[in-house]
Amino acid sequence: MRLTRFLSATLLLFIYLAPVSAFEIGAYFELSNLDFARDRASSATGLPGDAYLWGIRAVGSEELSDQLSLNLEFSSDPILRNIGYTLLTYDDQFFSIRLGPFFGILNAPSTILQSGLSTTVRLFVPGITVLTLRSDNSLSGRLVVTGDYIQEQSELSVGFFVPNAIPTAYVRSKRFTWKTDDGETVDSFTAYGLETDIFQKNIPFRVVHDFSYHDLSRSFIAATTTTHSYGALVLGTDISVELFERFTIDTALESSIYTFGRDDLIGEISADTFLFRMSTGVSYRF
Repeated sequence: MRLTRFLSATLLLFIYLAPVSAFEIGAYFELSNLDFARDRASSATGLPGDAYLWGIRAVGSEELSDQLSLNLEFSSDPILRNIGYTLLTYDDQFFSIRLGPFFGILNAPSTILQSGLSTTVRLFVPGITVLTLRSDNSLSGRLVVTGDYIQEQSELSVGFFVPNAIPTAYVRSKRFTWKTDDGETVDSFTAYGLETDIFQKNIPFRVVHDFSYHDLSRSFIAATTTTHSYGALVLGTDISVELFERFTIDTALESSIYTFGRDDLIGEISADTFLFRMSTGVSYRF
């Protein structure tokens, strides 16, 4: 509750101080049963499906000039936990750089804020291709006492411009490592996929189709190491609709068409449970 009040107050203050002609805010709700529950124990068996994890994401952006913008974001992510970003983006015809700090927020009783650095570089050949490189890493590289943690995120993608679409091949990963009384626990997620952004000029909606392979695991590292992991073939669709030139409604759904256990979950197959990730929300441009 305190975290929600703090974020609400911060967002309202930013809205009040920002020039309203170029400010945009958004809020999104997320739900998933395709991720391991945070309290999952090393003795658990079976794939995800019986635990529904929910999260929120709030974003704000302000165009400071034609080429410079400020971006704020807070999300409660199944892998990275609570994380907030404050980023500056510089856009040019041939490249774009996004740089700034991020903060792990209230992810451990002994740590209110855990700082890190986020860097994203995009290189453009106008009308032909775009290359994206992203790296997020906590500045603390050591786990010393119980509750210490490290947040990491990365992306490598390349997209090509074709009429009314941008197909993009990507590799994206997330990792959260924290120290426990018994040792360390590591949550990791990697996605290999191809997504296609479909759009048309003067049409107030756009669709993104995605086909990917997901590899998710939780490793309990102690005297012996136990690893729960699975692989999944996932189909996803993201639909954005613009209303009244100010509101944008966005709905996304990822569903597993085949899931299989790996490591200590070999032999586990989820055939009767619908495994999914979904998000829905709205943004508003002042």
